[in-house]
Amino acid sequence: MNRLFIFSLGLVAILMPRAAHGIGQTPYILHRAVPGAFPVVQGKSAAAIYTDSADWPGVARAAADLSADIGRVTGIAPALVRNATGVKTDAIIVGTIGRSPVVDQLIRNRKFDVSGVAGKWEAFVIQVVTRPLPGVSSALVIAGSDKRGTTDVTPSTLRGFVESDGYASIEAAHYSRTVPTQAARWEVIPDVGRTLSGMSVFPVDAPSLTPGPASPCLEYRMYLFHAGKAEVNAILSPTLDFVPGRGLRLAMAFDEQPPRIVDALEHNTHGDWQASVRDSVRSIKTALSVAQPGYHTLKIWMVDPGVVLQKLIVDLGGLRPSYLGPPGGIAVN
Repeated sequence: MNRLFIFSLGLVAILMPRAAHGIGQTPYILHRAVPGAFPVVQGKSAAAIYTDSADWPGVARAAADLSADIGRVTGIAPALVRNATGVKTDAIIVGTIGRSPVVDQLIRNRKFDVSGVAGKWEAFVIQVVTRPLPGVSSALVIAGSDKRGTTDVTPSTLRGFVESDGYASIEAAHYSRTVPTQAARWEVIPDVGRTLSGMSVFPVDAPSLTPGPASPCLEYRMYLFHAGKAEVNAILSPTLDFVPGRGLRLAMAFDEQPPRIVDALEHNTHGDWQASVRDSVRSIKTALSVAQPGYHTLKIWMVDPGVVLQKLIVDLGGLRPSYLGPPGGIAVN
């Protein structure tokens, strides 16, 4: 994807106030023109934002939010255009696949690739397109696979936890959804842990379960700005090996990926025990991945009883070392 010149400035200024990008990641916000960049704001002018009148009403509201965000940060609010003939210069085109005639025409003309979001829910794609309309040299095209995929790209319509500074920090008790089963369930243990509360499995003598429909699950919905490696750091209470040889297992995965079983006691030397006593937690890091930016749901399944989950940190490359970890974020509802 081409690097974007100030495109995300309004969004990032609200959702990621402390930094524009994570450590070691390519910045998408530039303050000078470079080859391949799209000038959203340049000099005293801003690229107009086009939405089609045939698209969902929420798309026009999202475009208005984006214009206001850019205006608050740069002092120059892009004009809002509803008629394609009114686009005379470089523009930002926002639309829903199947609802925006301009977006659909770009797809038919093979100028805009949506293969990465075809058939997916609540997904969107961003590309710089050359000569999208007569008299328009280039456009930044933002297209959603459905209504929410298009409208959920603005601060006012985001739902769930939001990546900030290259990570998402979540208190375990702030789950988006809990899915109990007949065999067991996750419940909150108030005030357990270093920062808030803990989530543990009840009844405490429940049998070990295979992750899947028969195993209780915690879900954490989040919006991530980066794709690729996503290291999940699960902060657990320092439960002892009270069933020798079994381990202390849970499973995790993003979206519909296969559950990955991890054992909190896989490394259980005397030194590991000393560290858990000193820190009052066990920290389990698991390398997962997400295919593209957008909405994702992190799922945590019970495998063994006795696990007490305190916190989850999803590191997209920006996490800095600290004793307690970053404060838990607040889910946007």
